[in-house]
Amino acid sequence: SSAPTCGSFYDIEEIDASGNTVSFEEYRGKVVYIVNAHPGEQDAGEYATFASLRKYQSEGLEILLFPCSQFGGQELSTAAGVVDFAASSGADHCKVFSVDDVKGSGARPAWKFMYESTGASPPSWNFSGKFLVGRDGSVMKASSNIESEIQKLLAKPAP
Repeated sequence: SSAPTCGSFYDIEEIDASGNTVSFEEYRGKVVYIVNAHPGEQDAGEYATFASLRKYQSEGLEILLFPCSQFGGQELSTAAGVVDFAASSGADHCKVFSVDDVKGSGARPAWKFMYESTGASPPSWNFSGKFLVGRDGSVMKASSNIESEIQKLLAKPAP
């Protein structure tokens, strides 16, 4: 396998919904759940899950949402839209990033790193790209049993 473009997860920098640069170094020692997101009533279940995971924030869980307009011509995917939808869904603890590509040659740095680290295929639709990062920076593709996976990762002490 080829070495990832970034040396580690903590070398990544991304632009958040407010236009600020976020260094992933700030997530060192935390468990991070990364999802390609879209705001919409059809996605209420996804946001309900994010809201239900809020209880793990005090243990070190961070949820990062990456809006993307590459699926089904859903150009309405704006960073502000995801921020507002998350807030109205009880998921305002999630960190929302700017709208950018999550697949293809122009895929944003965090997502390129996810694919290179896991061998996973790019998502085929909103919310189909889900990854977990352990406290040690190890990356895995998230399964459907997300709460159990998060609990296991939170139980491991930071290196």
